[in-house]
Amino acid sequence: MLYGKELAPLLAKGPNHNFNFDEKQLADISQFLTKSINSILRSGYNSQPTNLLSGDAKAGEAYFNGAGGCNKCHSTTEDLAHVGTRYAPAALQQKFLFPNFGLFLRKKVQVTVQLASGKSYTGDLVHLDDFTVTLHEKSGETRSFNRTARIKVTEENPYAGHIALLDKYTDADIHNLTTYLATLK
Repeated sequence: MLYGKELAPLLAKGPNHNFNFDEKQLADISQFLTKSINSILRSGYNSQPTNLLSGDAKAGEAYFNGAGGCNKCHSTTEDLAHVGTRYAPAALQQKFLFPNFGLFLRKKVQVTVQLASGKSYTGDLVHLDDFTVTLHEKSGETRSFNRTARIKVTEENPYAGHIALLDKYTDADIHNLTTYLATLK
């Protein structure tokens, strides 16, 4: 067994690994690691969502017209007419869970900043955090403001209802609603 001064030179030198790979070997390793990580991140080897239409369409309709409150803003004969033919089940689910993300048309969040002087500015929200707010006015001008106690910031988010539901949905609600929307042919 090695102790103290005898062990120190071996630890300083480190293990004797051979990492002399040619370009093809490096490319193979890179592809293998990328595929392995993507499989893990996508919860398995199948990167396509499955069982999206495993819900109960009648329960989805009840949720749409009841607890979900979807019918307060949407109509199955107007904006959602034939939605089941326009989108695949995964896209339907994405659209109602996160409607302002992805490849879908986005409505802008409107923000009004009222200064202590009473002057206010309104426009499309560009950025909002605990310290600053940035908006883009219709005139084309972009304005940023430091958020202080003397500044009032008001948001008008067209997706507020969808955002509020994210904490309330159960898995059953999501599957039932997806199945119901898919029936709107």
